[in-house]
Amino acid sequence: MNTVWTGLVVLLLVSPLPGLLSSTLAPQPPVAKFSDGKHPHTAAPRTVTQRPALTPAHAVNVSKNYRFEPAPMGITDYGVDTFGFPYQYVTTSFEGDASINSIQALNASGTNPSVSFQLNVNLALCQVFCFQGSQYDYWIQDVADYNTSNGHMDINNNIWNLSAPSANILPTTLSGQGQLVNFKGTTFYGFDSCNSGGGTNTGSCTKLTPPYSLTLNVATDLEAGVPTVAFYFNDGNGINLFDSVSFPWAAGFSESRFLVDGYGYNPANLFYDAEFILGGEQNGETTTVSAADMNFYLYFANAYNYQTAPYTYNFGSNTAETVNNIVENATNGGQYLGWGWHLGAGRGLLYKPISPSLWGQLIVEVDLSYGNMMAYFAGAASSGRPGQQGRLSVEAGLGHRIGFRGGWVALALPSGNYTFQVSQGSNGYGGFAVWVHGNTTTTLHLGYQELYRINVNESGLPSGTRWLASVSGFANNSVTSTVGFWLPNGNYPLRIGYVAGFHPQNELQSLNVSGSNVTVAVPWSETEGVVTFSESGLPNGSTWLVQIGNVTQVSFGPDLNFSLANGSYQVSPSTEARGFYSLTIALTVAGQNLQRTIQFLEFNGSLDGTVTPTSATILLNGATVPGPVGGIFLVDQLKPGTYLLVVAHPGYSTYRENISISPGSATYVHIELAPIASASVPWIEAVGLGILAAGLGVALLAVVLQFRRRVTEVPPSR
Repeated sequence: MNTVWTGLVVLLLVSPLPGLLSSTLAPQPPVAKFSDGKHPHTAAPRTVTQRPALTPAHAVNVSKNYRFEPAPMGITDYGVDTFGFPYQYVTTSFEGDASINSIQALNASGTNPSVSFQLNVNLALCQVFCFQGSQYDYWIQDVADYNTSNGHMDINNNIWNLSAPSANILPTTLSGQGQLVNFKGTTFYGFDSCNSGGGTNTGSCTKLTPPYSLTLNVATDLEAGVPTVAFYFNDGNGINLFDSVSFPWAAGFSESRFLVDGYGYNPANLFYDAEFILGGEQNGETTTVSAADMNFYLYFANAYNYQTAPYTYNFGSNTAETVNNIVENATNGGQYLGWGWHLGAGRGLLYKPISPSLWGQLIVEVDLSYGNMMAYFAGAASSGRPGQQGRLSVEAGLGHRIGFRGGWVALALPSGNYTFQVSQGSNGYGGFAVWVHGNTTTTLHLGYQELYRINVNESGLPSGTRWLASVSGFANNSVTSTVGFWLPNGNYPLRIGYVAGFHPQNELQSLNVSGSNVTVAVPWSETEGVVTFSESGLPNGSTWLVQIGNVTQVSFGPDLNFSLANGSYQVSPSTEARGFYSLTIALTVAGQNLQRTIQFLEFNGSLDGTVTPTSATILLNGATVPGPVGGIFLVDQLKPGTYLLVVAHPGYSTYRENISISPGSATYVHIELAPIASASVPWIEAVGLGILAAGLGVALLAVVLQFRRRVTEVPPSR
C-alpha cells in the first residue's frame, strides 16, 4: 500500500436518535446485469446466528440516526420490510446505478460545489457460514466525488473495521493499492484513484456533464482461499476495476460475503445495511442541493444475475456526509431497471410510503419439455401481510401443481419472493428463487438440476404447533411434524426457528445432500426456567438488548424475561445508549427460575496535549500529572466528567480551565503559558534611585535640625 490517498468519506459518529417509521418499496423483480462474468483482523469476531422474524419489535430502528434532512439521501436496504418485519441475506456483490440529468449543490460556507455518490455495504468474513459462528465485520465504501460546477469526478474507496468498538485497520489487516489513514483516532484504509495517478486504469479521473450515468459496484469472494473485495465503476465509458483489496490473515475462512441484517446492529452500533446515497463531498460535510433530476437504483447479486433490493428506503444512515433540500419519489425503471427512487430539489421527508399494485406476471422457462411446477412463498401474501411462510396458493389452491408443456408457463402472482421447484415424473430437477413485483412481467429461465427430498422432522412439540426451518435463507414452516425442501447436491446451513416455551436440541447444523434424500431429526424440549434480567447503570429510558443463542429481546424499562431450557448459555447484553457497554456473562439453567443483574459501564476517556514551557507542572483536580516529556502529556482511563486543569511554571502566568471528559473519547488541549512582566527594576536604575533617596534624607535631616534649633532659642525680652 504505497500510493497517496487524499479523500475521506466519514463513518457516522453521531448519537442515536429516536425516529419515525420510514418508507419501503415492495419486493422487487430480478434484472439482468453485468453478464460479462467479472464476478466469478484486528479484533475479536462477532458471533451471530439467524433469528426468525417474530414481531417488528425484533427489527432495527431505521430512523435512529436520521429523522429529517440533512441526511444521506438515495436508496437503502436495511433488512426491514414494509410492515417493520426484519429479514437478512448475504450476497457476493452490490451495485448502485444512477442516471443524472441535472445536479447543482453548494456547501454551507458557499465554497464547495461538490457532492459524493456513495455505495456503502457491510462485509462479513465468516469462519464457518455467515449468520452462523464467528465473523469479522468491515464497512466497505465505493465513492465518486463530483464537482457540480466544473464536472470533475474522482473515484475513491474506504474500508473501516467494525469488528469491535474502536477497532482499527492495521498494516497486517489487508493489502491493496491505498494506504492507512487516521481520522480522529481511528485508522482506516483509503485509496484515491484519481490523485494517485489512476490506479489500475486511466478513467478514474474524468469530467462529466449531465446527462450522464454512473455505476458503482463492489464484489467479494475467496481468491485462492483469501477473502478479496474488488471495487468497480462505470462513468459511461465501460466497466473499470480501480482497486482490489485482499485480507491475507483470513486465508482459509469459509465465506466472504456482503450482508444485510435487519435483526440487529454491528459492534459499532451501526446498521448491517446496503446504501447507495448522495451526500456532501467528505469529512462529514453537509451540502445543499439547488437543482436535481436523478434516478437511483440498488441491486444485489443472486445466483444468476442482479436483482433490485427487496425493500428500500429513501435515506441512508451509516455515513456522516449529508444533503439538504432533496425530495424523493418512487420510480419504476421497467423490466431492466426495476424500482428505484427519483431525487429532485425540494423540501423532502424521510417517510415515503409506496403502494404499488400487488400482482405481477411471471413467465418461467425450463429446460424440460413437460412436467410440473410448484411455487413456495417467502414474501407478502395477497392480503399484503408478511411472514406467511410456506406454500402459496397459485391460481388454483394451496400447494397446487401447475403442469406445463413446451418448456414454459405464465403465472399471475402477488408481489413477493418465490422458490420454484420443477419436477418430471417422480424426480425433482431444480429449486430457484425470484422476486415478482406488481405491474411488471418477469421472465425466469430454469436450468436442469436434479433435486432430492429433505424432510426435517420434529418431535416434542404440542400437536398443531407452527414451527420453522430454513436452508440457505429459504424458510418453510408447518403445523405438522415435517418441514420439507427439495435441494440439489451440496452443503447447506440448516436453521431451526424459535418457538415460545420450547427449545430445539440443535438450533444450527450442517446439512449434506449427496445423491439421495435426507431426513433430519429435531427433538424439542420444554423450557425449564424463567430468567429475569435487570439492568443497572444506564440513564433512565435507555434501550437495552439481551441476546441468548438466536433469540434477542429488547427492553425500554428496568428488566426483561427469557424462558430457557436446562443448559448453559452465553448472555450477550448491549445498549443503544452511547458511551456504555457490558460484558458477556455465562448462565446455567437447571430447573429453576433465576435473576441476574446486567451492569452497564461507561467507557473511560483520556486527556492529552502539549504545554509550553515543556517543564511546566501539570495538576488535574489537584493531583500532579507525570511528565510532560518534551512538552507532551497523557492522562488515560479518566471517568467521564469535568476536571480542573492547572498548569504552572515560575515566571509565567498560571493556566486554569475546567475540562470535560467524554466517554470513550480523547480530549486534546494545547497550552502556552504567558511570561509575567518583572516587578524589579534594572540595577543601574536601582543605584540612581538609592543615591537620590540618600540625598533627600540628608536634606530632610538638615531641615529638622534647623527647625529644632529655632524652636529652642528664647526670644529676647523687651
